[in-house]
Amino acid sequence: AYPNDGNAYLLLTRAALANGRFSEALDAVHRALGLQGDTGSGLRMLGLALAGSGRFGEALVAWERWNGLDSKDPEEVEWEGTIDQLGDAARLLNNAVRGRHD
Repeated sequence: AYPNDGNAYLLLTRAALANGRFSEALDAVHRALGLQGDTGSGLRMLGLALAGSGRFGEALVAWERWNGLDSKDPEEVEWEGTIDQLGDAARLLNNAVRGRHD
């Protein structure tokens, strides 16, 4: 069941993120999203893995997709303020990396 279990890949993603293994997290979350489609936890963790990899613009896109979901489970709703803050930080870092300052 594991190779076809999106939730198992989300657990792997969570473990990889907790240990700072962002490349591994990206691999796992892409597999989860491929199996389950856009889920709140999948898109949220995709953004975290991308930001951890220094891919701030792509992280913003993932979090915009997360924000655009029609419905989120209660656990995801609790992340809304944090994702907004992370998005602000990613936007600032993305601009800094590109040499633009507001």
